[in-house]
Amino acid sequence: IKVDELVGQKEIVIKSLGNYLGNIEGIAGSTIMGDGKVVMIADIAELVHKLLDKN
Repeated sequence: IKVDELVGQKEIVIKSLGNYLGNIEGIAGSTIMGDGKVVMIADIAELVHKLLDKN
């Protein structure tokens, strides 16, 4: 994952992805933004942990 820019910070409610998508490694869940877009939420701690374990 490459991040070009951090635009801001928002308080959100993270929803579970359920049984079908809930087991995607590195994804904490999803949320619906104010404009109606569904956004996946990365689990940064899990991603960093996996990266450090590989090294």
